[in-house]
Parts: sequence; C-alpha cells; structure tokens
Amino acid sequence: MDQQDRRLILDDYFRKVAEENGFKGNVYYEPLPSVKMHYDAIVYSRSYIHTQHADNRPYIKRDRYTVTCIHQSPTAKWPGKIGDLPMCEFEREFVSDNLHHTVYVLYY
Repeated sequence: MDQQDRRLILDDYFRKVAEENGFKGNVYYEPLPSVKMHYDAIVYSRSYIHTQHADNRPYIKRDRYTVTCIHQSPTAKWPGKIGDLPMCEFEREFVSDNLHHTVYVLYY
C-alpha cells in the first residue's frame, strides 16, 4: 500500500469521526489559507517521515501527522477519538479566536 492510499484511509477515519459527531465534511488536509473552514473541524498535515534503516538502507517509513481538533466547546468529547488511535499522542491544547484546539501527533 503506498503513502497516498494510507493517507486516504486515515482521511476516511477522520470523516467518520466528524460525521458521528455532527460536523460532516469538516475535515481538511493541508488546507490553503484561502479555504474557509467550518467548525467543529479536523485539520491534519504530514509533518515528518520517520525512517528506520537496515543494512544502511531505508527499511521502514512511517509518516508523522499533526492532527488538530478544532472545537467550540471546551468539554467536547470527540477529540478523544483521535487520541485513541494507535501510535497517537497528545501534544497540547490552546484557545485561539474563541475556538479550542486539541493537537495530537500521529504516526501512521
């Protein structure tokens, strides 16, 4: 399975979480500044490729994504569904423009 196929599987999971929580369609992969986002939302981008070597050659590559859950309520439960993914860890939370941001790092 190539890198693009894996990203699309991840995108499908994010869209499922969004649909189950009432904000269908608000999933954005590396959005351009001109994109008008709607909230609640999931925004993600690839931030790194972790490579393990064997015999001085790349052996295993894992994409690292930064996943930001943007929500209007400080008590929203749905960001935890992202944090429950394997190889996912909480990075930070912050508030900007009266929106709550929960940021995760995900190796996939």
